[in-house]
Amino acid sequence: MLRDLRQIQRLILADVPLTIESRLQPGTHVRVRSGVLAGIEGVVQSRTKPTRLVVLVNLLQQGVSLEVEDFLLDSLE
Repeated sequence: MLRDLRQIQRLILADVPLTIESRLQPGTHVRVRSGVLAGIEGVVQSRTKPTRLVVLVNLLQQGVSLEVEDFLLDSLE
């Protein structure tokens, strides 16, 4: 992770235009990688902001949705 932060810092200091890449599209199966929701799996339903996704999760045979920052998700595909 420290290596990743150094690379991000280097990009920022280079003063080059950066854009967010929307690698996780609706229908993608994902798993939350860290935080209080780590390990929860679901399916991306939609993107609410450039970096926030709505993920559908099945709990106790009920569907729920939650908003998650895309950097916290790993694709299972």
